[in-house]
Amino acid sequence: MRKILAAAMVGLLIGAASVVTAETVPATATAPARQPAAVIDRSTPKGAMLALFTSMKGGDSVATIRDCFVTENAEEKKGIESLLQPVFDMTNLSKVATVQFGAAAQDVFPNPAGNVDREGKMIDELEFVVTGDKATATPRLPATEATTAPATQKAKPEFTLQRVGQEWKIEAKSLLQGSGDATTRQRREQFINAMHSGTEALSAEIKAGKYATADEAMQTFGNRQREAFQAVMRASASQPATGTMPAGPATQP
Repeated sequence: MRKILAAAMVGLLIGAASVVTAETVPATATAPARQPAAVIDRSTPKGAMLALFTSMKGGDSVATIRDCFVTENAEEKKGIESLLQPVFDMTNLSKVATVQFGAAAQDVFPNPAGNVDREGKMIDELEFVVTGDKATATPRLPATEATTAPATQKAKPEFTLQRVGQEWKIEAKSLLQGSGDATTRQRREQFINAMHSGTEALSAEIKAGKYATADEAMQTFGNRQREAFQAVMRASASQPATGTMPAGPATQP
């Protein structure tokens, strides 16, 4: 589940993006109902997880979603913000494309809410164990496996949580596990930043009527994605690498 969530928050570099959080979608477009995380009861670990998925689906502000996490240092804070940006970009560009091209544009610029819905349902399959001000969220094994599986095959916690005051928050480090060494994270951040700038421009172009169809706009996005990835590759070629480059952009249909 953690890997799927991280993919939904990061990958999603194959989707299109643009931040338009200050805008209101016109009444002619159908916008998903918003339920800010602030209204979710976060007095339990499960409530903290529900708050994250609900706010992601609703397209709440970066600050609201960031508040679902607790970070131990500046690096973790930066890592979470880096994961959040593509989600916001993709969500908001999907809205822009839908307004401009109609509901069919969601097939071209999908909203990550679909993944969030699936992940949200999986919260009910997690077992939460609270120990003082700490908690773990672990997938429940099927009844037959829970009693017969060797200890080495028991499910491991997907997330760890921490009580902060009267609320529970997800520990950022549990989501960032396996995100690579410093070099890998830096290169991924460079790619995300480049794509963020490019998709902001794409959003403005779509609203200005530059593209006749969503497919035409996606073609531009694919080109910019490849250019951004190649730029990061060229920059890394001149520096010693200690990590692994993020996977190249997927080929758009």
